[in-house]
Amino acid sequence: MPITPTYAWHEAQTSVSVDIKIRAVTPSAANILMTDCYAKVNCAPYFFEADLYGEIDARKSSASAGQDAVKFFLIKKVPGLWGRLTLPGDRKMVLDRRHRSLANLREQSHKDREDAQAKLSNIGRLAVGEQMKLEEARRKAIEAKKNEELRVEQVPSICQ
Repeated sequence: MPITPTYAWHEAQTSVSVDIKIRAVTPSAANILMTDCYAKVNCAPYFFEADLYGEIDARKSSASAGQDAVKFFLIKKVPGLWGRLTLPGDRKMVLDRRHRSLANLREQSHKDREDAQAKLSNIGRLAVGEQMKLEEARRKAIEAKKNEELRVEQVPSICQ
């Protein structure tokens, strides 16, 4: 059975910080996840999750693990005070919201992966093009040198 760690949170108009006390946590041992409305840390035997009251910008937000704590620094999408960290209400509604945000995260990760692959492919294509230009320039230089040597050989020598 997982242990829910103690935590403290503070908010400003544009951000929320959450400090979760987890003994002997390391970055490699902590499984940290953030979506636009959900934050989770799993570091056996500790498990923390929060369905956030408001939405955050997960790309601008950050998390760090170390020194017996995991710290979230969350950037709010809409400035204002929440007054509470978690969203109250119907469990089904909260879970539906969480599942939608996790699906959006998976979709965005897939898109980012595809974009990275396309970028690498373009870089590879450009590199091949540059290599072909270099090889063509080398070939032309060799051809010019060869033609020059043939021209010198064909000119009758004045010394003879």
